[in-house]
Amino acid sequence: MTQLLLILILLLAFGAVFLVARMFFAGAAREQAVQALGGQAKAEVSRSLLLKLSRPFITRMVPLTRGISAPHWRLKRQRDILAGGLSEEITVDELWAYKFFLALVALVLLFMFNHDASWWAWPLAAFLGFYFPDRWVRDRVNLRQRQIVRALPNVADMLALSVEAGLDFMGAIGKVVAKSRPGPLIEELSLMLGEIRLGASRAEGLRNLAYRCNVTSLSAFVAVLIQADKLGVSIGQVLRAQSDKLRTDRFQQAERLGAQATQKILLPLILCIMPAVFVVIIGPLVLKYVLGF
Repeated sequence: MTQLLLILILLLAFGAVFLVARMFFAGAAREQAVQALGGQAKAEVSRSLLLKLSRPFITRMVPLTRGISAPHWRLKRQRDILAGGLSEEITVDELWAYKFFLALVALVLLFMFNHDASWWAWPLAAFLGFYFPDRWVRDRVNLRQRQIVRALPNVADMLALSVEAGLDFMGAIGKVVAKSRPGPLIEELSLMLGEIRLGASRAEGLRNLAYRCNVTSLSAFVAVLIQADKLGVSIGQVLRAQSDKLRTDRFQQAERLGAQATQKILLPLILCIMPAVFVVIIGPLVLKYVLGF
């Protein structure tokens, strides 16, 4: 059993080194070819170290998982990938391969460190590895949506000021994109500008913006702007009213979170702090009168 385990570890290590080296040289050759054609190679950047290390294996597992038919799951994960800003990092087919690869890795790790584990540990390890990519995507979506909600009132204020200063709506968006600090909302506005410059209408660009971000407050903001554009209402007045509403909603949300925090702190207070206080106060009395110290 020990020799078999050692051979398995050596084979996995050799395969990993081979795939990483092959990916490196293939990437270098592709970059040289693109530069020779006068272009600039675009690197695949991922903030996930695990995804970076798994990339050589995922790309070779994609042909095996591409034929899996799960239309509802694929549609949902495709929107999550858009909302999480992961379009440049992973595709739906790669996500499928990532799930199966991590399930296999979890089983191999369990075999290496505890091959005598109970029968229920094997399906549990495979399930955790298979489920982890979905949890990773949802965490990225939640983080990006919080950033968009936090930045939306300030962006609406700047749009209102730019329009009131004499710029048209598209010019105001361009000015905000050029002058604002980089962030998810600014990236989406820049992408919307690119779509409109390529021929999409303003309403289509705004709808695509709301679809990609999948944020309720932003969707309501976009719906009001589209309706105002159809009715011919002054966009400056609409932006000013919406910026005030968004800022009020943000303050109300902060108050709700503060009220929830006071309720959530009661449980650790009762379970952790109060017993320690009782021990410090009543402990000496118990030792003195009950035990006779």
